[in-house]
Amino acid sequence: MVDLLQMGLLLDLSCFLCLTQLFYYKSIVMPFDITNWSPNYLSVMPYHLQLKDIILRAIDEGRFSDVTILPKPHRIGVSSLFQKEYATKAFDLLVHEGKLQWMQGRGYCLV
Repeated sequence: MVDLLQMGLLLDLSCFLCLTQLFYYKSIVMPFDITNWSPNYLSVMPYHLQLKDIILRAIDEGRFSDVTILPKPHRIGVSSLFQKEYATKAFDLLVHEGKLQWMQGRGYCLV
């Protein structure tokens, strides 16, 4: 017979494994969607720099593949009414840093 302590440990271990799989699924398998991103309106950091940091973090975490084409600037932050000029500034900064490149007819993609 399994006593209650062992049963509790088994339940904790199974919950931990479920959560680990959930985080793995969300961080690795789920694609990164910046169309639903909204800026932190209370931050002192400009909106385009907030977006640039989010995209850099996603690139570093491997959420974008080498063939990923980023959405057009007017599609970013559609739900939060984010202005496309901020997205264009963020993309241009990333192009200047060598993280993205602009391809005529395709848009911004990873280098």
